Amino acid sequence: MKNTDSELKNKIEYIIAVISEFAAAHSLNTSQAYRYLERFKGIDFVNRFYNVEHTLSFEDVVEDLTAYCHRKGGAVMKYVFQSGFAQDIEGMLRFKESLGHRAESYLSNLRQFDRFCAESYPGTCQLTKAMADDFSAGVDGTPRSPGCLKAVRELGKYLASAGRDAYVIPAGFTRQPKADAPYPITDEELRRFFAATDRLESSRNNRLLEYMVPVMFRLQFACGMRPQEARR
Repeated sequence: MKNTDSELKNKIEYIIAVISEFAAAHSLNTSQAYRYLERFKGIDFVNRFYNVEHTLSFEDVVEDLTAYCHRKGGAVMKYVFQSGFAQDIEGMLRFKESLGHRAESYLSNLRQFDRFCAESYPGTCQLTKAMADDFSAGVDGTPRSPGCLKAVRELGKYLASAGRDAYVIPAGFTRQPKADAPYPITDEELRRFFAATDRLESSRNNRLLEYMVPVMFRLQFACGMRPQEARR
């Protein structure tokens, strides 16, 4: 009973966090985000696919939710850039897509920068060191994530390549998290792992889970796919 209560508590906390991330990504308050996700079955989606979704980044989960709610009749949640860098950001995203990159990889962080500039530097269209330093300081003493600063660094490089006078955040400006040492899995451990996925029981929330999980892990193992690639 205690394990069940703990699992339920974890799921509720996760859903609350997802609603908050969805709200931030689409410039909504949490009440608006909750109503939208409830109306277009987004809450139900996270609940049913919790076992898979909670292993992914919030950015990927928000992307999944946005697409799912759109299929259920929700309006396309397109963020409109409002700062003096609006056209530059959109141009950079198109440029990145032309090179084969996913615009979604930068969107969430560039939205934060856009909102910051619209509020703190309205109308400004020159990326300066003072602006970058101010943005990197974060909110309430919490510095911006390395992903945020990387996105702004890429924007600076894009502006500079177009001949604009723009500050480019140095590559070593943020400390990169130290990667854990890789753990080589033995053949016996692999055999036991896949045997465990094959014994996964069906779930009331997702009756296909027992079939999906073994296939997804085998796809990742055999093809070298990342979680979001196998999921798609």
